[in-house]
Amino acid sequence: MPLPETMGPENEVDPRHLKAMGLTLITCIKQAFRRGHLTCGMTACAELLQRDPETIMFCLLPADATDVAANIHQMLIEAFCHENLIPILKTGDQQKVAALVNKLTSGNTEHAVKGDAKDTTCLLLQCCKLGPSKQEETLTHFYNDMMANPHPMPYLTLPD
Repeated sequence: MPLPETMGPENEVDPRHLKAMGLTLITCIKQAFRRGHLTCGMTACAELLQRDPETIMFCLLPADATDVAANIHQMLIEAFCHENLIPILKTGDQQKVAALVNKLTSGNTEHAVKGDAKDTTCLLLQCCKLGPSKQEETLTHFYNDMMANPHPMPYLTLPD
């Protein structure tokens, strides 16, 4: 059964909740970066997905309406993630994701991003061996709640 393309008023998600989940996502990205579990870039993400999909906690796909090639690659990554039951989160704020990754990596010699930190068309957050953090559990719960509803996954709003 195909999902509806638009959400009606009866199944809309509160924008404040989406913004709160966006803030939680930012925290999760920072945690993954500090642990060395953040992969950026379409090529590096595709390689990790092919090699080790069971280690992925989340796949983040920031929308960029101007890059058709990236959108096609994102559709392929999304299909692979669906097939392998990897949670997919989306945001329309690619510039904010790029700014966050740039801020994390600039001048930081202690931690590194796997892949190309300048390519934020796809990000993978890997599972921690010690188990998920509270924020990761919150994001997982949000994802599961959204997938249980009959509407498409909403885009998370990242705060400024």
